[in-house]
Order: sequence, then structure tokens, then C-alpha cells
Amino acid sequence: MGTDVERIVEGLRSFHETWASLLEVGIACWLLEKQLSLACIAPIVLVVGGSLFIDAMMCEIESS
Repeated sequence: MGTDVERIVEGLRSFHETWASLLEVGIACWLLEKQLSLACIAPIVLVVGGSLFIDAMMCEIESS
């Protein structure tokens, strides 16, 4: 039972870090858009593209 509780706690910690990070990135993009208008699209595209690339690489590694 102790192991189960530890896994649940770690999962909840990861969940909270994920939604908080998404909120933080959203606010940062909004503030960047206020300063740079359309130039804020480039960093967003780079982050999303990089995330998709890393995800694809991790899935490939896991399937091997």
C-alpha cells in the first residue's frame, strides 16, 4: 500500500506541474504578444515543433 500511495503522490505532483506550466507558458505568450505582436508566433512554433520532435523520438526509443 505504501508504494501505491507514493505513485499516486508522484502522479499528482506531475499533474500539477503540467497544468501550472501550461498556464505559465500561456501567460508568457500573451505578454510577449503584447510587446511584439505577430513576432511572438516564432517562439511558439519552435516550442511546439521541438516538443513534437522530442515526443516522436521518445516514442521511437520506447518502442525499440
